[in-house]
Amino acid sequence: LSKDIKVLVSEEKGQVSQRQYGYMFTKTKLILNMDDDIIFDLNSLERLLNIFNKLPKKSCLAPSLKSNFSSLDKHPLKYLKNIFLYFNLRPKPGTIAITSFPVAHNFKLSKKNTLKVDWLPGGILLLRREDCIEEKYFNFKGKAYCEDLIQSHLLIKNNNELFINKKINFATKVESYRYLKNKLFFRYIQDDFKVRNYYRKLVNKPILPLLFAYTFIIFSYYISRFSNTIGNLLQNIVLRIK
Repeated sequence: LSKDIKVLVSEEKGQVSQRQYGYMFTKTKLILNMDDDIIFDLNSLERLLNIFNKLPKKSCLAPSLKSNFSSLDKHPLKYLKNIFLYFNLRPKPGTIAITSFPVAHNFKLSKKNTLKVDWLPGGILLLRREDCIEEKYFNFKGKAYCEDLIQSHLLIKNNNELFINKKINFATKVESYRYLKNKLFFRYIQDDFKVRNYYRKLVNKPILPLLFAYTFIIFSYYISRFSNTIGNLLQNIVLRIK
């Protein structure tokens, strides 16, 4: 490792606690929160810094996830998903729906490159050291579900404005619950619901839309599993015929 890199060992588990532990040792004015599975080049970082310096002082900025939004826009079940998951036929990008689920930062139709949003990804976020959340806001074990929503809520509560730039992108592996086995899927649902319901109470959102959204997720999971099973059976039949 470079001499400029200092490795810290925290006794506390969990990415949020370890991130906050790292804040104690920082001496710079700016902080870039970045998970170890984020791919983000130095040129993009320089561009992000230039944009950040032009924003109001109480600002946080993140790049957008590199994603194939065009294929999602053409999906035949797009509006069905919007209704069940967001309770909105055309949810606004960068907002948090009444169901407590975040709407993706899909700003391809916007003429602006840097846009104000209601939430930012926890995995990569540029902010000033003085604006870092140091209070213990995530007291859950395991994967840090919804921590980005909770952190975004606290940043806004502390009078920060949240911005995302659609032209500067980062990459990471996006895991899908659709490929999990039954036991792991329900563990995911249980852990995700526990934290998301905490967030829901924190921001005073209703419970019924949240339950409705989880019903849709569970239903779509089994539809996907059933479709895969039928597909595999048909493929095996064709192979045997040949």
